[in-house]
Amino acid sequence: MISRPTGQAQGPYEAAFLPRLQISLRKADEPVMEPVSKFGGQPVWLEAPAWPVDPQTGEPLVFIGQFRVPGDEVRLAYLFLEEDDRVMGMHPTSGEAVVLIQPDGRVPSFAVIGPRSTRGRSLWRWGHDETEIPVE
Repeated sequence: MISRPTGQAQGPYEAAFLPRLQISLRKADEPVMEPVSKFGGQPVWLEAPAWPVDPQTGEPLVFIGQFRVPGDEVRLAYLFLEEDDRVMGMHPTSGEAVVLIQPDGRVPSFAVIGPRSTRGRSLWRWGHDETEIPVE
């Protein structure tokens, strides 16, 4: 996934309607280990691992992706959602949806972070025989 600026605002009110970044998707041939925007796979942590867990069950949330935060410094926003059959992260302040930013981001007050060794699922697709196939 490549992020790039899409244009310039002509006035102060147009900036709200101007897309700031464009995302181009491409399939990864191998795991992506660089601090770039991506869906799926495993997080590329910039600080200590901080995998959120469901506050009710303690189960790790699903890693959806990581996204470069605009600016000169390399920063990543990590998106995690709780999985409940087909619905994910319906109640964001209950800890079912968590966005973490590294480095130097704060952990939301409603988020519960598992031990450093915590790892959960990532995005997947269904195979022909109904098996889960990880995607990145």
